[in-house]
Amino acid sequence: GALAKRAEFDGTPELAALAAKLEEAAIGTIEGGVMTKDLTPYADPPPEKVATTEEFLDAITENLDRLL
Repeated sequence: GALAKRAEFDGTPELAALAAKLEEAAIGTIEGGVMTKDLTPYADPPPEKVATTEEFLDAITENLDRLL
């Protein structure tokens, strides 16, 4: 994403590492069944509960904290 590209332009490996962890956290959140309504048509199986945007971002934050 954009953070990884910025890290590439600036030559900042710390930002590149953060970008990779953030992407891993976001994908892990979705694969864990936490997603917003706009993502549910692509989920198989569909999630039991649809998260609000705030709940989704909170879940990504929790996953990112575990990765850091």
